[in-house]
Amino acid sequence: QIIIFQFLFFVHIQAQNRYDKNWVLGLEGTNGVILNMEEPLPGIENVNIPIDMTRANTTINDSIGNLLFYTNACTLANKFHKIPPGGDNFCPGLKVNNIGNGVLALPIKSESGPIYYVFANNGIIFYKTKDEIYGGSDKIITHKIIPSSIKDSFVIVEYKFPSKDTFSLGYLTACQHANGNDWWIINHKSYSNEFMSYLVKADTILAPVSSTVGKNIDNDDNLGQAVFTPNGEHYIFQNSWYGVQIFDFDRCTGKLSNPISFGIPKSDTLISDTGAAVSPNSRYLYLTTAYRLYQYDLWANDIESSAKLIAYWGGGGNFLLYMQLAANGKIYITPDQAKSYGVIEYPDSMGQACGFISEIFLNPSCQSLGLPNLPHFRLGAL
Repeated sequence: QIIIFQFLFFVHIQAQNRYDKNWVLGLEGTNGVILNMEEPLPGIENVNIPIDMTRANTTINDSIGNLLFYTNACTLANKFHKIPPGGDNFCPGLKVNNIGNGVLALPIKSESGPIYYVFANNGIIFYKTKDEIYGGSDKIITHKIIPSSIKDSFVIVEYKFPSKDTFSLGYLTACQHANGNDWWIINHKSYSNEFMSYLVKADTILAPVSSTVGKNIDNDDNLGQAVFTPNGEHYIFQNSWYGVQIFDFDRCTGKLSNPISFGIPKSDTLISDTGAAVSPNSRYLYLTTAYRLYQYDLWANDIESSAKLIAYWGGGGNFLLYMQLAANGKIYITPDQAKSYGVIEYPDSMGQACGFISEIFLNPSCQSLGLPNLPHFRLGAL
C-alpha cells in the first residue's frame, strides 16, 4: 500500500506545477543546501550560497522543477548561486530581512512566457505615536522577474505596488484566482481589522479589494504566520497576542467573510513567533506555540474545542517557529537554535497518527531560522 501511495503521489506532482520542488536554505558561504522536497526524505545537496537565508526567504523553480532563483527579501541569487544585475538592494539599507513571511514569489503565465513577481516587506519599524506599540512595513517592495532571450538569465525590474498603506510586518501569502493563473496576494493593514487583497496579473497589479472583518489587530510585531488552506476556501491569520482568525475566502472576488476567532493556548510562558500550516486535505490546522505543537480540526463544529496537543518540544530556549507544507505532502517546522527540522509525516491524519518527528534533517546552520514562504501552486481553476 505504501508503494502504491508513493507512486501515485509521484505521478501527481509530475503532472502539476513544480515551482516548490527545490528549497535553498543556509547562510552565506559553505553552509548552504538545496533540498529536493519532492522526495519522501528530502535529498540534500551542499552548495556555496552568496546570501543568508534567514527568517524571510523563498525559493522558486520553473514549472518542471528546475531551480530558478532564491531570495532573502534583500538580495536575489540565481541557480548558479550568483547575484545577477538588479538582484541586490531589494530592500535598501538592509542586508538581511528577519521578518517571517516577509517575502513571497509568484509565477504567472503570460503570452510571451512565464514571469515571476517577488514581493517583500521593507522591514521598516516605526512608532505611530509615543503611546502606540511599534511595528509595521510602510510598503511592499515589488520586483518583476522576466526570463530573457539569453539562456539561463532574466531581467529584474522594480514594479510599483499599488498602495500607500502601512502593512503588518510579515504575513505575506497568496492564493490562486479562480481562473487558475492570476494570484490574490493578501496582507493585513496595520492597526486595524482590514485585510487588503491585490489581484496580481501578468501585466499589472490591480487596486486592492478591502475586507473589514474580524478582530482589530493593534500590535504588528510579526509574532505569527498567515496561510491559505490548500483548497483555497479559507484564509488563516494567527498571532501570538491575538490568537487565530479563520475566514472564508472567495477566489473570484478576493473577499474575506465569516470570521471564526479563538485564542492560542497560553501553556507556554514565552510569547514567541508562532507558526501555522494546513494539511493537504485542508482539514487539519497545525499551530506552534513556542514549545508545543497543536492540531485543530477545521471540519469540526467547534474548531477551538477540537485542539489536540501533538508534541512538546522540550524548552530550554529552543522553540518552534514557522511551518511550511512541502511538495511531498509533509509539513516542516523550523526550530530556533537547532540543527534539525521537525516534520509532520502524515498531516492528513488525526491526532498522534499525524506522525510528528522532532529531528528529520540537518539544519545547515543553527542561525538559519527560516523555511521558504510558499503558496499552494497546484490549486488550479474552479
